[in-house]
Amino acid sequence: MKTPLQSKFSRNMILLLRAIPFIIIVWCTAAFPARSQTWSRVFDQPVDDVEGLGADTLGHIYAGTDGGVYVTSDSGKNWNPMNFGLTELEIFSFTITPKNTVLTGTEGGGIFRSTDFGEHWNAVNTGLPDSSYISSIVCDQSGNIFAGLGIQGVFFSADDGEHWQARNIGMESATIWSMTISPAGVLFAGSTGAIFHSTDLGLHWIVDSIGSKDEVLAFGADSSGNIFAGVNTGNSYRSIDSGLTWQPFELYPISAPVRAFACDGKHLYAATWGLGIFESVDTGKDWTVINSGLNSLSIYTMISAPDGNLYAGTSLLGQSEAEMYQMQHTPSAVTHTTADPISIEASPNPFSSQTKLYLSLPSSQSVRLYLCDVSGRIVRTLWDGFLNNGEHEFNLDGNEIESGTYFARLEYQGGKSLTPLVLSH
Repeated sequence: MKTPLQSKFSRNMILLLRAIPFIIIVWCTAAFPARSQTWSRVFDQPVDDVEGLGADTLGHIYAGTDGGVYVTSDSGKNWNPMNFGLTELEIFSFTITPKNTVLTGTEGGGIFRSTDFGEHWNAVNTGLPDSSYISSIVCDQSGNIFAGLGIQGVFFSADDGEHWQARNIGMESATIWSMTISPAGVLFAGSTGAIFHSTDLGLHWIVDSIGSKDEVLAFGADSSGNIFAGVNTGNSYRSIDSGLTWQPFELYPISAPVRAFACDGKHLYAATWGLGIFESVDTGKDWTVINSGLNSLSIYTMISAPDGNLYAGTSLLGQSEAEMYQMQHTPSAVTHTTADPISIEASPNPFSSQTKLYLSLPSSQSVRLYLCDVSGRIVRTLWDGFLNNGEHEFNLDGNEIESGTYFARLEYQGGKSLTPLVLSH
């Protein structure tokens, strides 16, 4: 007998049948407040579904489809199929390690890895069950990788995906639909009717009580540390205490499966199967529909990318092909929101132990300068105080920091900017 994760057709039909009563209602836009920003189509390849998205800090966006992997390095203007070495083309999930290694999870083919931005792929399944179905895969700032499997729980790798071991104490034989790592470093896994969390890298799992008996399909986290869980039917859930308690919240007056969350600062986005995409700027209390430009309201996946854009992948569902859309949002890439020409540079970059950060201020003001990891977590505070106008120099000692990609995050009067830093011991 097939499990829900053994048949994508069955899963999609369940989602579609549950969403059909609401696809017509959503066109009555008076039911929801809307904003004028519009989605632009940036992907029209001959595939049925765009099911997974990933983005690195060097400008690559990875799209996982039922026809393999497509990669763009110019913010969606051009997409190239990159499937050399893939023996399974049903792609569900991506994660990027601090070494900029790309790992992708497949339906029945396990995990594949690329160290050259998708040009070549190699299977890395040592320790995984045969024909592993990888619904979700995540990585923390230290390079610890966690993969959620169809009916075998969570597996762990500490060597860039070379070897895997089960980490399922407390969730034996659980079906894992989604995973995330919170800003506080807590690991979450969504199952059917349950959310699990772990504070010791998956060695032990605690089951969180929620009111839903349905599949937990998506997770998101905002800049305040709130964790959001989207389910297949009914209300979504929010935790403000790192998963100790969960409270239901209403995304909209009617229900459809929540397939993905994305977040940039205070902007939280929810992608649904049948109602399109919603935005909240008040930690999920109020939501605004942002569907202008979308041909399909059945959204499979969504990310907030470092290039300053949201990307959303759709399902075929009667169209000639699946599509992907892009919309500029509050940028998490380098941004200047005031007229003053503020610059921050690093030299050397990449660096092996020491580098200097150079800041030019056009006016005297309060400034905050942080070293952050790729997830936005603050690793070190470099400056928090008043600076006079002119040139400033900051030393960054990387000897006690693990190799990987980081950001120098500058917050100044009326704006912010991020500068990528690559540390390689």
